[in-house]
Amino acid sequence: MKKKSCMKTVLCCMLSAAMISGTLIGCGTGTASSSGTQKSSASPTNGKLSDQKVTISMLYADNAAYPYNPDWPTLKKMEEETNVHLDIQVVPDSDFTTKAQLMMNSGTMPDIIVKTNTGSGTAQQLALNGKLLAYSDYFDKMPNFQAFMKQNNIQEELDGNRLSDGKLYEMPQDVNAIKYSSEQWFVRKDVFDSLGLSLPKTWEELYQDCLKIKQKYPDAYPIQNEFGTGNFYNMVAPSFGTQAGWGAGPSNFMYDDSSKKWVFAPATNNYKSFVTFLHKLYDEGILDKEFSTMDSSVTEQNCETNKGFIAPAWFGSESTWNAVGKKTDSNMNWVPVAPFAGPDGTAALIAPSQCSSWMVSPASVKDKPYFDVLLKWIDWMYKPEGGGNLFSWGVKGTTYETKDGKNQFLKGVYSGDGNELSKKYGVENNSLSFIYPKDFLEATLSKSARSLVDSELKNNNFAKRQPKLSLTTDDKDTESLYSTALSDYVSQMTDEFIMGKTPLSQWDAFVSQCKTKGADKLANLYNEVYTREKS
Repeated sequence: MKKKSCMKTVLCCMLSAAMISGTLIGCGTGTASSSGTQKSSASPTNGKLSDQKVTISMLYADNAAYPYNPDWPTLKKMEEETNVHLDIQVVPDSDFTTKAQLMMNSGTMPDIIVKTNTGSGTAQQLALNGKLLAYSDYFDKMPNFQAFMKQNNIQEELDGNRLSDGKLYEMPQDVNAIKYSSEQWFVRKDVFDSLGLSLPKTWEELYQDCLKIKQKYPDAYPIQNEFGTGNFYNMVAPSFGTQAGWGAGPSNFMYDDSSKKWVFAPATNNYKSFVTFLHKLYDEGILDKEFSTMDSSVTEQNCETNKGFIAPAWFGSESTWNAVGKKTDSNMNWVPVAPFAGPDGTAALIAPSQCSSWMVSPASVKDKPYFDVLLKWIDWMYKPEGGGNLFSWGVKGTTYETKDGKNQFLKGVYSGDGNELSKKYGVENNSLSFIYPKDFLEATLSKSARSLVDSELKNNNFAKRQPKLSLTTDDKDTESLYSTALSDYVSQMTDEFIMGKTPLSQWDAFVSQCKTKGADKLANLYNEVYTREKS
């Protein structure tokens, strides 16, 4: 299965950081289809969520791999079964953060904005100031949601995103019933085999192998990327004992087990080692020169030809790359591999999250006449027999059937290419798929993927999950004085060091400037909060 864009995925982190500068005013735009008022029945008699058609507005992040199609059969089936119509405003992934920010600043926030993350970003402050809906206040009206979370042991992860007031202001999307990392490293095994190379187990081995690959393919950049630096750094940093990109902690801080304190990751030797190594890959033409800005379509094209041989991607990508690539190279064989070990032997990915993305609503939506239906619709999306199967398996009788009590794809529907299903039916959709039931995950993971997942769980190839930091409104006010400027500076300088725009000889000056921008003050804040929580 290919989880396209966990843009946790780029959008989750970017949007939460951007939200702090704007004023969030809820202006849900739900309307009735035939009148100016929406008075929906609390107990519809027709088995639907409402006797009258209700419209719910949504800001939708459009993925180029499966462009939005209003005629997707899944949307039509959803409307038929629920009497809910989605008024979807489509925004390209690349513009999503900017558009969401503009809507918030102008007071035109829709009922739902997908792919956000209040739990790890400065949007916490907006929630604590009453600008976002506290979904947890209404969990008693969401039995399907509660059942799915409990049955699949996701409650702890949910609780980890509660804010200092104990409430949850976001609802999870892209929720896996199975705990595993859907994004992995993939390599062209046929190319390694042809050069007499065994598959690398460490980053240093990979570097040496890439030098040999460059000799055979001098015009290629062996290591590819998609979804920007946030994705790439997130996939590399854990093996170097640090965090970066999408996996960075609050203001780039992480909890250090040895000192039992929160430390500023970019000031550590591990972070410098991580940056220094990536600079070497970039400088020697091993890492694609456009890795920070590459569009997913370019990455796919490179991986389907002899222009790329190693890449982080979501399960299912290899099926697509192999299917297309074999048309010109019958030997093409992309396979998933375990994470490469760093300098101290650690081979790790970021701690797996069963909740890949999150969504938020404006607090004002609770005053809308269709609010009860909105809650029912959200709950229906977590129901396996409702939105769960619909936006994973698809439409029963069209894409799948139930035989002997088990769901299975109809013949010719699924070839292992997740994008194929997404384009045609709107399933496996980062903006619309709320859950992925266990039977769907098992049906769409290849044998090699299942084997790797089992191995990683057995060997614990994951960084330790960070403890929770619950900041109060006052804490967030203090954090906001430094966090955005500091985080922006770290992102800028990390890129510049790796791309050679700033020499690594300036590292100490970088760390010193981080302190000037408030790193020490944030260290005091986070450790005070952590001590308070433990007491």
